[in-house]
Amino acid sequence: MDIPPHIKRLLLETTPRETRLRAAEGLIPLEPHELVLALFFLSGDKDPEISVSAGRSFSNLPKDTVMNALNANLEPRVLRKVIEVYGDDDAVMMMVVLSDNIDDATMVHIASRASEEVLRIIANDGRRMVSNPALLSALKDNPNFTEHMEQISDLLHLSGGKTTDDGGEDKMPSLGSELAEDADATPEKKKGNIYRKIQGMNVGPKIKLALLGNKEARDLLIKDPNTMISSAVLKNPRITDEEVLKVVKSTAASDSVLRLVARNKGFLKNYSIKLGLVMNPKTPLAISMRLIKDLRAKDIKDLSRSKNVPSAISSTAKKMSERKK
Repeated sequence: MDIPPHIKRLLLETTPRETRLRAAEGLIPLEPHELVLALFFLSGDKDPEISVSAGRSFSNLPKDTVMNALNANLEPRVLRKVIEVYGDDDAVMMMVVLSDNIDDATMVHIASRASEEVLRIIANDGRRMVSNPALLSALKDNPNFTEHMEQISDLLHLSGGKTTDDGGEDKMPSLGSELAEDADATPEKKKGNIYRKIQGMNVGPKIKLALLGNKEARDLLIKDPNTMISSAVLKNPRITDEEVLKVVKSTAASDSVLRLVARNKGFLKNYSIKLGLVMNPKTPLAISMRLIKDLRAKDIKDLSRSKNVPSAISSTAKKMSERKK
């Protein structure tokens, strides 16, 4: 990625120190990728105050800013800095491994320690898996690498890296409106426009849109049969509790999506989401049995009479109600 001229000016020693310091503190309005680039380069500035301020600002960027910057395909050395600072965040790492500019060595580094969700995306990249044998070795050495992913990777090797996605778009089309929360256009019109674009996308661009897209995009992609895509929606920094509640109340939701909701402590702070999980018959039983202990007496009583939940849940609720009498 070329450095925009106005960012280059911020890096020059001839630029007033006060201006450069303000840039290092993140106080100059810039697009997300421009801000990340400016902070990256200023963190290596000869002036200690500027370099320390830029490094601190880089480490404290809002998650939404980092992810939108990654959508601009940052150069490899900037990607490595993002990994160093935000490597524990699955949503950020998903965007990193989907970047067109990530090099093989960096991908191998990520594969050796990534979470299951990130590994699934890496394992789905047949061409890279075939061209980089070290990547498969790193994947298999990762304790989060599952037997199912191993089967996928073996099939990709046998097929020469071809996937069921060959024929769609590998790169995300221009999606300005699909990333913005536009209050003017009608939801039906926006959803229709996004739906048409999604039809021509491969898995990678769909995951990017799931991670970055607006409400209409999220509403469509949460229903995608590919769990890599539907699960990525839950990691979108802009997803609301209202949207998550709609998911947990739907019997069409996959158990993998429901598991991800249950793992998110932020979502579980919302009592309605917790109740929705217990009441959804598709929620894995172990999760429902754990969450039922936190429910209010009235809701437990309702569950004891419900015919829409597994018998183990209704009988447990009945026993809990009797103990509270």
